[in-house]
Amino acid sequence: RTGGEFLSAEQSPTPLEELYAARIDGFGSSQKRNAALASGGDVLSFVLASVDDRLLYRADQETDGVTELWSVHAIPGGTPVKLNGTLVAEGDVSDMQFTPDARSVVYRADQLTQGQLELFSAPLDGSRPPVALAAEVLGGNPEAIAQDYALSPDGAWAVFTTRIQKDRLYSVRADGSAPAGFLHGVLNGAGVNSFQITPDGQRVVYLAEFELDGVLELYCTPIDRSAPPVRLSGTMVAGGDVTHFQLSPDSTRVAYRADQDADEVFDLFAVPLDQSAPPVRLNLSRPLADV
Repeated sequence: RTGGEFLSAEQSPTPLEELYAARIDGFGSSQKRNAALASGGDVLSFVLASVDDRLLYRADQETDGVTELWSVHAIPGGTPVKLNGTLVAEGDVSDMQFTPDARSVVYRADQLTQGQLELFSAPLDGSRPPVALAAEVLGGNPEAIAQDYALSPDGAWAVFTTRIQKDRLYSVRADGSAPAGFLHGVLNGAGVNSFQITPDGQRVVYLAEFELDGVLELYCTPIDRSAPPVRLSGTMVAGGDVTHFQLSPDSTRVAYRADQDADEVFDLFAVPLDQSAPPVRLNLSRPLADV
């Protein structure tokens, strides 16, 4: 939905999935937003920007079975623009995210090597070709793929994990102006489990088997890789792990759940991201520990 518009699909009388916009108050007629589809083609998914009236959609619009990425105004007007570059045989666009200013998109696709999902950025107006963000770290290895990814609130950085033997964590300028780099240094354990970018966009907080294989602990590092990662969680008992974490809205603290003091006894802790104080247990009575 954008302003007085809403979006929907499956309005074509033909057996196609297509994309439409219409006024939410019911006035006027709905308008198709995708271009003519190839025989057998469909619109597979769409995302609406939170600002402006931009719309992204994935569709096998030109060739049946080849999923590509398109940009168009949600409020009728203009022609859809294809944003991805030429795809290798059997390549597809997998998913996409707007940058917060809705001027660019970051997307995953096996665009260069079939089966290898890489990360790309492109302007929404198609004024330049897409830029590969993870090519240096993936290195053309078809077994290496970009997995989870997120954009910083200001849209300046993309953070992503890869699957290359171990799950590694990287940051890269979202416009591709500088190469990607490790956020977490040398791994002794199995790798990164999950991550979040702080609301101010300055740090990345993540769970990782970093120092010991099989032990999930909580770490924090600057998104620009200007300092090494630090461990936020306390010393774990044998068998202990951090299971979940949540950042504070002001980007100063993180709460986490862990069986830190006793194996299989889960407590809630909080710690400042600048490590100005050690972790403190928030649940004061053990009967609440497993909530």
